[in-house]
Amino acid sequence: MMVNRADVFGTVDGGITWTHLDTLPSEEVITGLHFIDRHTGWMAGNSFGIPIGSHIFHTIDGGHTWDCQFETEEYISFQDIFFTDAEHGWVLGRRGEIYHYSVP
Repeated sequence: MMVNRADVFGTVDGGITWTHLDTLPSEEVITGLHFIDRHTGWMAGNSFGIPIGSHIFHTIDGGHTWDCQFETEEYISFQDIFFTDAEHGWVLGRRGEIYHYSVP
């Protein structure tokens, strides 16, 4: 998987060929990407347009479609994201903040 601003590309042949999968809002800059299997993944991003904010996107179809799972109007500046499974994840903020997600 490769991310370029708001464009997402995927490969199923080890990087020989790439396919455009989906486009997120054009003002979104993706800063982190993590998949726990070939279908389920998350992206962390920041919007510098209007409104400004930070977001977490989720996919269950290998990156073909993305849903916003979390958003804030505050600019946190997410830097990276990591999930151990579908119920436990962490996001790193610009100033060293660590945000934890877990299913109750």
